[in-house]
Amino acid sequence: MRRIFVSCGQETEEEITLGKEIIKVIDANNDMTGFFAQNVHSIEDLNRAVFEALKTCDGFFAVLHKRGAVTYRNYPVTHRSSVWIQQEIGALAYRSFLQGHHVPVRVYQEQGILLEGIMKTAIVNPLIFRQKEQVLGGLSEWLHGPEFDNDPILAKRESIFKKRVAELHDHDWLLLELTAGT
Repeated sequence: MRRIFVSCGQETEEEITLGKEIIKVIDANNDMTGFFAQNVHSIEDLNRAVFEALKTCDGFFAVLHKRGAVTYRNYPVTHRSSVWIQQEIGALAYRSFLQGHHVPVRVYQEQGILLEGIMKTAIVNPLIFRQKEQVLGGLSEWLHGPEFDNDPILAKRESIFKKRVAELHDHDWLLLELTAGT
C-alpha cells in the first residue's frame, strides 16, 4: 500500500477541512493511504510521527495557503505560506538526495504567495490555485498519473540494488557472473 504524505495548513477550519478532503480522495484509491498530521492521535510525539511519515512516504502532496502579508522595501506587498510545509518539503528533498530515490511530489500554491527558502530554489513547480476544487481535481489526476506506475516495492528493491552495486569493480562483476553461471 502506498502512503501519501499530505502537507496542508491546519491554522483555519477551511484548511483542516481541505486536508481531510484530500485524505478522503487518497484513501478512496484501493492501493493508497494518506498521512495528515491532524489525524495523529497518539501519546508519541507528533514530530516523531511526522518525521517517520516523511521517511517512509511513497508520495508527497502539499497545499500552500496564504498566512500573512510580507512587505519588502521596493517590492509590492505579498503573502507568506506555512513555514512547516516548507520545512517538510526541505526534509523530503534531503531524504530523496540521501536515498537517491525519487518521491512523486505535487504542490499547490494559493495565488499571491511569495516562494521562499527551499521552495525558491527547489524545482517543485507549484501549481497556482484559487479554489479548493482545483486542488482536489488535480489530486485525483496526479494519483492516477504516470508517477505512480512503478510498483513501490520493486522501485525500493531497485534502489537498494543500485546502491549495493555502485562500488563494484570489474573483477567483482566477473565473480558474480561466474557464481551465477554455476
